[in-house]
Amino acid sequence: MSSLGMTALKKFNELFYPEIKKNLKEVLLNQISKDRSGDAVNRLVMKRVIQCYVDMGLAGAKTMKVDAGFIWQGDKKLDTYEQEFEQHYLTFSREEFEKKANLWISTLSCPEYLNEVDKALRKEEENAIYWLQPETSNKLFMRVESELIGKKAEALVEKATGCDYMFTHSHLDELALMYKIFKRDV
Repeated sequence: MSSLGMTALKKFNELFYPEIKKNLKEVLLNQISKDRSGDAVNRLVMKRVIQCYVDMGLAGAKTMKVDAGFIWQGDKKLDTYEQEFEQHYLTFSREEFEKKANLWISTLSCPEYLNEVDKALRKEEENAIYWLQPETSNKLFMRVESELIGKKAEALVEKATGCDYMFTHSHLDELALMYKIFKRDV
């Protein structure tokens, strides 16, 4: 790497980042929550901020010119990403989906709950592909599926609009959705 690029990354890590890291993490997690709720957020900025956590851990980092400007390249080491972002993101996600699951199970019918879970899981898959490192996806879905499916499966099946009701009234689409969702939490 050029000495200027290496010096810039080193100085960013030493001087600038420690001053903003707590606020940056809080703002980023807040934006993720807003996105999950359907509010408009700048997804490209969020993706770039998350990428900064990866870039800060690059070994042998160098800058490379691309159409849109410059990017960092080097040997990917995810220590900074994991410690500064991923751990907090996973805890935050588990807690957020625990709250959603508790609200949904107490206020929605079984089919409504299943539809909310399906919509939330599709959104999380889209987000994981867009802004997370691939290594984070499995960790995320283990937590999210546990909160939305594993911990609520029995209560969901036993609801008045649950499995017995669906079978009795031949609600095959709803049973198919239940199967689709439940098979994720194997």
